[in-house]
Amino acid sequence: MECKEVFELYAAAVGGGDVDAVVGAYADDAVFHDQGPTLSGRPPYHIVGKDKIKETLALIGSRGSKVNIKSIEGNVMTYELAIVTGHRLPCKGTLFMTDGLVKLHLVLPDGEVINP
Repeated sequence: MECKEVFELYAAAVGGGDVDAVVGAYADDAVFHDQGPTLSGRPPYHIVGKDKIKETLALIGSRGSKVNIKSIEGNVMTYELAIVTGHRLPCKGTLFMTDGLVKLHLVLPDGEVINP
């Protein structure tokens, strides 16, 4: 699977879509490290293993969030995570893949929180 497709499936899953579709692109021992929550004063996610990543993405997807993709260039996606409070969290996601599977999904803040 190409990075663009993984990012699009990730955006859909975070928005409450099919988590199984995106997690199918992750290696069994993949790592999902997301510093995005630090923008709103919460601790980062550091999730190891496909099953735990699936649980985490399902939880995020159940919160009514939405990913607004700004750009996808190679293995990097720039986006805003719109959360139910109306805040928008600017993020940059990077995929590191081996043999067509995501081994590391790194999300870093990409600016300041945009208040409603």
